[in-house]
Amino acid sequence: MSFAPFAAIFIIAWLWVALRKLENGITFVIAVLPFGMFAAISVAGLSLLLAHFLAMLTMVALVVRWITTRTSGTSVLLPIDGRYLVFFAAYALFSALVLVRLFAGDFLVFPMNLDRPHLSGPI
Repeated sequence: MSFAPFAAIFIIAWLWVALRKLENGITFVIAVLPFGMFAAISVAGLSLLLAHFLAMLTMVALVVRWITTRTSGTSVLLPIDGRYLVFFAAYALFSALVLVRLFAGDFLVFPMNLDRPHLSGPI
């Protein structure tokens, strides 16, 4: 298991933002989406992307808040962007665990640069 040190900065920033007000954690996840394929954690050859990791953390925090406030008598509705984030986090978990194994070895991946001698020939 390897952990990207630069990802720790984003995770600490998410904790700082989300612990003050959880709805800001949703905005932070949306702001991290342009970083695309930035891996936060690599476990057994699988990389968990930073945006997916933060979306799952936010989803867990939203569900925990929903469960704890539901038992106190006052119910807090999940905001609409929180519902979208729950769907995104569920898809992230599904794509990180299932799709990688489902399509393993089915796609031909080749480099875009073909000017090297050992790569010449028909594709």
